[in-house]
Amino acid sequence: MSGRRGWALSALLLALGATAVRADAPPPDAPIVRDRLVAWGHRPHFGPRAIDTIVVHSSYDALGPAPYDLDGLLAEYRQYGVAPHFVIDRDGGIWRTVAERDVAWHAGRSRMPDGRAGVNAFSLGVELMTTRTDSVTAAQYEALNALIARLAREHPIRHVVRHRDIAPERKDDPWGCDWRRVAQPGQP
Repeated sequence: MSGRRGWALSALLLALGATAVRADAPPPDAPIVRDRLVAWGHRPHFGPRAIDTIVVHSSYDALGPAPYDLDGLLAEYRQYGVAPHFVIDRDGGIWRTVAERDVAWHAGRSRMPDGRAGVNAFSLGVELMTTRTDSVTAAQYEALNALIARLAREHPIRHVVRHRDIAPERKDDPWGCDWRRVAQPGQP
């Protein structure tokens, strides 16, 4: 609709208190996700990907002077050739490092409790920035739960698991995380 009729309809809707909302606009409670896409630690995936799992990890920059420095953490990931889809910093900032459509190398050798292997193929990886001695912050729990809710709206998420749940012989993260505070699909 253009010209006078479009302007008139917009004016009428505004007068009635209506606001325009794009059909593809995120819900008002959707978390802000900032892109910091990396060129390593993943492979492109073309076509639909059946994502039903979120794997929660924890990591920090163990090689640099500041454990919670995002640049240092990404440099460490680069050295190992790995990357998660998302990193949540100490203040609850959410950084997308790999596009959701792509397969990120975050889970390594792993197996789901239901027996499925190759977890990277059907999961999204979320890293919480925390050391082995610190605890997850309130802002990180809030951001993680908001991100889980958003991802569950966009994908048929059935499982939210800890890295240690899928690779118990070699992983013990996420550290300092009270799992009771982490949202699970289908629960309020």
